[in-house]
Amino acid sequence: MWKVFEELGKWFLNLALIDLATIVFRPLIEGNAEHSRIGIVSALSAVLVGSMFLYASTKLRRSDDGA
Repeated sequence: MWKVFEELGKWFLNLALIDLATIVFRPLIEGNAEHSRIGIVSALSAVLVGSMFLYASTKLRRSDDGA
């Protein structure tokens, strides 16, 4: 079960990286700061959720190894 949480955590962290890359390039191309604010909130949310999934997978892995 911990593998599922680990993969979800990696997916959310990758999503955060994509959002951060969008924050850098989109304002340069379009000149619109609204996209930057939305991207920052989205990236921070994805980092938080991804970190929580990775933390849960670590805890589950430790409990499986100890059992």
